[in-house]
Amino acid sequence: MLRQFFTCLFILTCPLSPALAAEKSAEKTITVPQEGVTKFTVTGKAPLFRLTASTISGGSIEAPKITGKAKLVDSYSVIHVGEGGPLIGAHQKEFVFQATGTGTVTIEFKKTYPTQPEPETETYTVTVK
Repeated sequence: MLRQFFTCLFILTCPLSPALAAEKSAEKTITVPQEGVTKFTVTGKAPLFRLTASTISGGSIEAPKITGKAKLVDSYSVIHVGEGGPLIGAHQKEFVFQATGTGTVTIEFKKTYPTQPEPETETYTVTVK
């Protein structure tokens, strides 16, 4: 009896799995500033924006320091590839943030280079409307 119950439950819930998965993968919009742009504006309900930090091979990028109403949602190490495999010489990370309110958000990245004794700070200012 119990076995029949779980078999029936399995048969009824399996067709729902793709529908639930499709709902989670709804299309989202993300704002990405052009290279060199450090001040920009995002709008919408809980908008997403992506920032990229890069250094030369052997360098490092610390976790971003966020001031204001935003949170780090995700981060990626980026590997650029050519015909023969990964390209050598660059270390790049992408960070996805989500605004949690309106106002000004400041995001700082500290990057170290193997050829410089002091870290370099890269600052972005995002206005959330």
